[in-house]
Amino acid sequence: MTTQPVPGSPRPSSAPADRNAGAADPHSEVARLLARQHRTMHAVKALLSRGVSEAERASAMLLVTLAETGPVRAGALADAVHSDPSTVSRQTAQLVTRGLVERQPDPADGRAWRLALTAQGREFLTTLRAHRLALVHEVLRDWEPADVELLAGSLERFTDCLDRVRRELAEGTSPLLERPAPAPGGALPDPDPDPAEATP
Repeated sequence: MTTQPVPGSPRPSSAPADRNAGAADPHSEVARLLARQHRTMHAVKALLSRGVSEAERASAMLLVTLAETGPVRAGALADAVHSDPSTVSRQTAQLVTRGLVERQPDPADGRAWRLALTAQGREFLTTLRAHRLALVHEVLRDWEPADVELLAGSLERFTDCLDRVRRELAEGTSPLLERPAPAPGGALPDPDPDPAEATP
């Protein structure tokens, strides 16, 4: 008789059996799984958004941020998404052209402008969020509600800690800054590549 998996229970990993065996440091396993999650999520997003340019996907983050912050100046928006002001300026110009974002006079300074979502932008963002929620439901469709709540709590705690590290790096107080610099080019190589999870 074939044993059926229990909903909410972890599915068998496709990774080699000895990959996780004897892992003495759970932090190493978390780092490996985060790298795997990043690659897999990138591949899923690419498959779901075929025909959508990278610039359009990046612009979606600006819409999400504007929905959270309300009208802000371009410089503040660039800070909020941790991006270069010139890059954000180009992206917001495209969003203005598409009618998703509008420029409003800054009441605090008549010479300055603020960026704000339009009604069309809010409608577009609602559609994006519906697609994101559908993806989460599909990924967690076999999970028990209690497991989903546990995941949400753990992700919130992890994200809060990650944001703390971001602030410390920006302030120059992070102990990570004392570590040797990465290889030339600035990119940290993936120490655990998995060809099976590469983006098509």
